[in-house]
Amino acid sequence: MTPLSNEEQTAILVFKRLSRFIEGYDIQKELESLLSDFKNTEKLKMNGLGKYYIKLKEKVIKENKIGLIAYGITISDLQNKSLGIYTTSTNNKINLNLKTICRYLRKDYFTTEEIKDLCFKTPNFHLYYNQFKIE
Repeated sequence: MTPLSNEEQTAILVFKRLSRFIEGYDIQKELESLLSDFKNTEKLKMNGLGKYYIKLKEKVIKENKIGLIAYGITISDLQNKSLGIYTTSTNNKINLNLKTICRYLRKDYFTTEEIKDLCFKTPNFHLYYNQFKIE
C-alpha cells in the first residue's frame, strides 16, 4: 500500500477541520454517507461491483471529496464499519468495509496524478498545504 502523499494528508486535514466551521459535521458519518451505495449487496450483485466504484469515483470528483477517501484509508479498526458482504460470480466473499472500499478505489480507479489534482481542488486546501512536507 502506497503511503499517503503530502497532498492527501492535507486534503484529510481540510475534512477533519470542517467540524470547526459546520455545526454537527461528523467526518465519519460523512464517509459512511459517501459510501452508502455499497450497503445494498443485492443491487451490487445484480449490477456488478465495478459499476459502483466507477459511480463513486465520479461522485468523489464532482463533489471534491478525495480527502474523505484518503481519510477512509487511515481510519482505525474501531471506526472501520462493514457495509456488507459481496459475493463474486466465482463465490468469493468480499467484506465491504469503509477502509477496503477507500483503498481499492484509490489503488485501482485513480492515478497518482488524478489524486494530486483533486487534492488541489479541495476547498481551503491551500490554507493547510505544506504542513506535512516530507523532508
